[in-house]
Amino acid sequence: MKRVVQLTTYPLRSPRHGGQLRCAAIRARYRDAGIDVRTIAVMHEDTYRGEREADDIGLAAAFPGWNAALSRFTDLQTGDALAGDERAFREFAARMAQAQPDAIQLEQPWLYPAVRRWLDECLPRDAARPLLVYSSQNIEWKLKRDEMPAGFADPRAYAREVARVEALERAVVAAADLVVACTDEELAELRAADASPTRRAWVTAHNAIAPFAFDTERVAAMERRLGLRRYPLFVGSAHPPNVEGFWQMLAPSLAFLRPGEKIVVAGGVGHVLRQHRRFLAWSGINEPRLAVLGEVPHEDLVALLGGAGAILLPITTGGGSNLKTAEAIYSGRPVLATPHALRGYGDARHWPTITVAAEADAFRRALRALLDGAAPEAGADHAARREEVTWAHALAPLAEAIARLVARGPARA
Repeated sequence: MKRVVQLTTYPLRSPRHGGQLRCAAIRARYRDAGIDVRTIAVMHEDTYRGEREADDIGLAAAFPGWNAALSRFTDLQTGDALAGDERAFREFAARMAQAQPDAIQLEQPWLYPAVRRWLDECLPRDAARPLLVYSSQNIEWKLKRDEMPAGFADPRAYAREVARVEALERAVVAAADLVVACTDEELAELRAADASPTRRAWVTAHNAIAPFAFDTERVAAMERRLGLRRYPLFVGSAHPPNVEGFWQMLAPSLAFLRPGEKIVVAGGVGHVLRQHRRFLAWSGINEPRLAVLGEVPHEDLVALLGGAGAILLPITTGGGSNLKTAEAIYSGRPVLATPHALRGYGDARHWPTITVAAEADAFRRALRALLDGAAPEAGADHAARREEVTWAHALAPLAEAIARLVARGPARA
């Protein structure tokens, strides 16, 4: 049986946010293919307590490289800590020696410095060098660049960190035997930046979701609990593009909603929405028009989707592709999306349940129309077409690529 070590900066025991869900789905697909996968998640010791698996590593808070002033780069600092803190690196090296991987899969580039050090310092000279898979989720340096908070105190320091991320990303691609991206566009961009693209394999594995079904009793119970019917629904993590996109597309306020109408908000994004300057500018109008639920169990999320009069995808920045888009498409419920939210999902913008609006005024008008009019029908082919946004379909090219890769064995000494 071939062995793969999967490296992440978050645990996969209880996946909730998009990165966790993608990595957990990849791990499950590899295991279904008969590959022995061992995941090592590395994170600051104060995070994800109670959610870690046996091989996960907590990094000491005393490591001098942590910098709260550059909190957008905690993942980059995590890689620095794993490679630079001797206790953490010894723990990592021991796990790698025990695993004896045929391939190492980096989920995002952050832990590559520790992998490079392990290959250079710890791998026996006569041992086969494991193959390296770079599993990308974004063009990370661009995402970091675009996430710089308005009025950031030290833009030069921020720009230096963005440059470090870009250099790291290029180094990982140059070392990889297989490069994976979430969208065809990002795969092409990574390939174009590579000086030797023919030396490695390339594959797109779109983001997707696990199938789900609506339970009419649960949907009705959720409507009673909320006191709402045909509500707009916004689901997301506290990831900055989710917050910025929401207020960019629904600004200047939620006054276009009628009294008694509320946007239901689920996930970590809720409390951050209330901290945004646009919420605060019109808090008296906005607060009664939001129903913020926070994190919800999966069963409740499915019930929320089932009762939604419009699922909102107001994403305007960010890379990769959005799992919430796949979730919305699969549901068959009316969807209101920006063009950016549909990146990586082909011709989804032409599906009958999906309305696309690129500007804030058009987005608000479209939401008003969805709430006032009859819900669009999903179409007779929806049951077949929605399978395109399931993990079984989306990860098939990656499963084939990894099988070919590990079957051939190490490419370089």
